[in-house]
Amino acid sequence: MLEQPEELAGTEVGGGEYTPSDLHLPNLLPYLSVQELLSWRLLSRRTRSPEVLIQHVAEMGSMDRPEAITAFAEKVKMFCDNPAASFAAALQGDAQLYDSAFQNSAKQQKLYECQSWCMALASNERAHFAEVHIRRIVGKNLESLLWHHRSADASVAKAASLLVFNYASDALPFVQQRIAEVMLDLIEDFVESNIPANLVESQKCIRTLEKVLRSLSKPQRQRAVSLMVKLVMDPHVPKQAVIWQLKMLWLADDNPRQTYAQAHQQLQIVAKSDTAALKNDLLILLNSC
Repeated sequence: MLEQPEELAGTEVGGGEYTPSDLHLPNLLPYLSVQELLSWRLLSRRTRSPEVLIQHVAEMGSMDRPEAITAFAEKVKMFCDNPAASFAAALQGDAQLYDSAFQNSAKQQKLYECQSWCMALASNERAHFAEVHIRRIVGKNLESLLWHHRSADASVAKAASLLVFNYASDALPFVQQRIAEVMLDLIEDFVESNIPANLVESQKCIRTLEKVLRSLSKPQRQRAVSLMVKLVMDPHVPKQAVIWQLKMLWLADDNPRQTYAQAHQQLQIVAKSDTAALKNDLLILLNSC
């Protein structure tokens, strides 16, 4: 599974040669690297006026355009597959591979780092701006990603799906809740329309839902269990992964036999007619409550 890129916000940097008042020079910010912006963030925070910096980072890190989504997702996957070329490795002194990933383009590097910075704002442990700024920046990017998750362009939808998965990692409660809502909607659409044709996309949504499982309300857990039962009952669906999700949902509830009463009855019927191995897994699940 892919995880979020390394945090930018916690990076220790030097003071720099600029004063906070220089932030108001309209033509200067585009020429600064993220490292210089981080320095200025520390300075501007002391003056309690970081709004210009925040706005600049938000604009550079925006997920409004499909092209930005696909480019960022490509880099996220690249650095996940090759950690030696990542930003974290560059901070430890080996920046050659990292720089080469952007063909030595300072602009493309800055775009990626601002996008990573904005994604880090969604993290429960990495939020470092005021809540009003976090909700505005993260909320806007997240809604764009969730919208493009349904794109008719398969490459855009795939990229958005990857980034939503990463946004879900250790996310703030409002981020987890919004992702949970949309993943449940998507899974339901896939299940109700054509399970075999949508199986791969359903599995992606289920993996993302797993990351925000603890944020689900009781009605959402009931809805998720109902959808998992429908998947278990479909002959085209690999059963083990779905049963694992059911186990997680069972464990998340204090009284699963009562909360999931209807699903419990349906799974008992499935257990009686299924193969020996799956029958055993289902019976263990049903008897664990």
